[in-house]
Amino acid sequence: MIGAASSQIIKSMSVEEMMNKVLMPGKGATTARKGESKVEPHTAKESQKVEVQGYLFELLGCDESSQTVTCNLTITNKENDRELHLGRDNKWKPIDRMFDDLGNEFHASNFKIANKGSRGSGKIGSLLVSRVPVNASIRFEGVATQSNVIALLEINLNGGGFKIQFRDVAINK
Repeated sequence: MIGAASSQIIKSMSVEEMMNKVLMPGKGATTARKGESKVEPHTAKESQKVEVQGYLFELLGCDESSQTVTCNLTITNKENDRELHLGRDNKWKPIDRMFDDLGNEFHASNFKIANKGSRGSGKIGSLLVSRVPVNASIRFEGVATQSNVIALLEINLNGGGFKIQFRDVAINK
């Protein structure tokens, strides 16, 4: 029953089901319990792509092992050969971060682009040859094993010159 002022409305089973549906942008209705939202993550088969400033970023997936999440992507430079930098060169630059489905925020602990890796959260760069896909990864440590979805993955590039975002990414266990 639903109490409203001085009258009560009896809910049928179909009304109960409708009240438990949550509308997610672009995804239609999904069933969730009261007070919780159900995010339908992209699966590893459904890679996400973002194109910005002549670069194509394709998120291949994020894997968890021993409370460390590593997100793998490919980057393709669609313009002339040029440098691309991941990470930051000092503590005042924008932070690369992820937010999990529990509301926790984690800062990147390591970056890799092509065959170059950073030590700690420092900056790493590489010359990207035009139209040659390059593998890259970003690592986050201390992630709760209960986390199942990355609600937001935010990566700053070229010292904060621009950023990319991926949402609702499944964490593969």
